Amino acid sequence: MTPTEQRMAANAEREQTERGIWLNPAAGLQRAILAAGFWQVHRELYDNDVPYVRAEHPATGEARLYIWENGARYIVVRPAKDTPKPPPPKPIPTGNARIGLHASADPDITDAEVDEFAALRPGVIKLLSHNTKESFRKMAARFPDAQYIVRPFLNFGGRDISPERFYSDTWHDVNNKLGVLKAHGVSDANILLEIHNEPNLTVEGYGTSWLSPSEFATWFLMVVSLYRTKFPHLCLFPGLSPGDVQLGRPVDHWTFIEACRYTLGATGVGGLGVHAYWNGGGIDEGLAVANEYARRFPNRRLWVTEASNNQAWDADAKARQYADFAGNLPKPFQGVTYFVASASNPAFSHETWVDKGMAQRVTHYINGG
Repeated sequence: MTPTEQRMAANAEREQTERGIWLNPAAGLQRAILAAGFWQVHRELYDNDVPYVRAEHPATGEARLYIWENGARYIVVRPAKDTPKPPPPKPIPTGNARIGLHASADPDITDAEVDEFAALRPGVIKLLSHNTKESFRKMAARFPDAQYIVRPFLNFGGRDISPERFYSDTWHDVNNKLGVLKAHGVSDANILLEIHNEPNLTVEGYGTSWLSPSEFATWFLMVVSLYRTKFPHLCLFPGLSPGDVQLGRPVDHWTFIEACRYTLGATGVGGLGVHAYWNGGGIDEGLAVANEYARRFPNRRLWVTEASNNQAWDADAKARQYADFAGNLPKPFQGVTYFVASASNPAFSHETWVDKGMAQRVTHYINGG
């Protein structure tokens, strides 16, 4: 085994142990179970010397029997005959999540963008630490009573970034920007730090800075501990890239967050960030993500730190969706910041607000228009 392979094997074994999964010699079988999003619930049931493993899906309740045939070295999967249909999920009551907006993806925030925020009357604002000090000043001077989510921004660029390196490369900039917020009356209680972004993506460090979800959870807690030596602010676990496994996203968001669950029980984690996107004409896809987080983490404070209909769509129809999405967020959610106020990157052209007057449209529908 190469050092990297040894590290990956150790991580896989640790993840299974943390989940309470009994380790058996059929490691390939357990990898198949985990990769499908299922958890092993029985060790082995033998029938004519063939090991059976029962597994259940944590979200749907579906059960399967996995069979490892040692002689042929392959896996057969079939539904468990005694699997009852899961009861319909109970409706989750909605709360009063603050509505807000993710500030510019570029360093500078223009006066026109500040006016867009003003039209929304935001309860929560998300800023990146690479936004300029003048941008922070503009926002804090205009909205001193809003809640601020600040993301320490660092481009990983395929590098192996240790927790110490992340902290040393970001804390000075973050410290300066938080000083600007405080100088304009933003209280410590209204400042949160979202540590990093979508760590289940290769571009954000998966496969280089961490090789498994549980390894990222340890990385995250080390960064939090370093930040807490300087800052009293609550730290959020970052929003994950939602969706199934695909190129550039080696681990789906549900597998990733569940693998981090035990580590997230540690002191110092103020809550969870959530990313929710949908395509086209309905918010059901985004609400399904939010409702599932609320079901899995009912006692956590949750924030949707990115949400958007990220397709070309009628601006007025999008505005109605954004008002409906915020109004239907379940109770654990404290707020939502829609992506994005402005951006020069053409990839975000369908999502920007300033050039479409989105804030006025959204406010119209929030007020019953």
